[in-house]
Amino acid sequence: EIGRSEGYERVPEDHPITARPVELSPREATIRGASGALEAAGLCEALTRSVVSARLEAWTGPWGGAAPLVVQPARGRGADRLRRTLLPSLLEARAGNVAAAAPHGDLFEVARAYVARSTAAGDHESPVEEPLLAAVVTGGGFFAAKGLAEAVLDRLGVARAGGTVRCQPMECDLFIRGRAAELSLERGAGPPGRIAVIGEFASGVLEAVGLS
Repeated sequence: EIGRSEGYERVPEDHPITARPVELSPREATIRGASGALEAAGLCEALTRSVVSARLEAWTGPWGGAAPLVVQPARGRGADRLRRTLLPSLLEARAGNVAAAAPHGDLFEVARAYVARSTAAGDHESPVEEPLLAAVVTGGGFFAAKGLAEAVLDRLGVARAGGTVRCQPMECDLFIRGRAAELSLERGAGPPGRIAVIGEFASGVLEAVGLS
């Protein structure tokens, strides 16, 4: 725009232009690392809606038991709830691929979820937590999913950063009882924090989106 306005003939051609590559922020480097690991494993990246229908928010997600936040007015097709996990909408996308006879239904997405949290009086923090999640929907079993989670954590260097990752059983409405686990990160003297969940989807969840 400057050259067009001032005149291209006034732009010198014999002066070097200093340039350096843009440095990635830690957030962007994390997203690219997770996406790269999943793409290398053969998954396709999806982009799904953050506002979903009550049908897709009927189950308690792994990142908080509070009721989903409702948006007014609805954003088309009855979508009026901010998703608390990416998994149901990714399952819906997989079902759409299957219905269209698409040969590849293994999907991943990196996006934010929206979890309501209680705030004390006078608390100036947002009443909404917005965790950035990397979610995977694949046709493999529990151990295939565990391998994908470990591949992402390895690419991000979680263990090399001085932490210890533990795997232990958990329960969640989305998954078959006894076929779900959480990965927790232990670092220093503080309590371990959940960083991932793995599970095989319950039959009722699959049926709700039209999958077998």
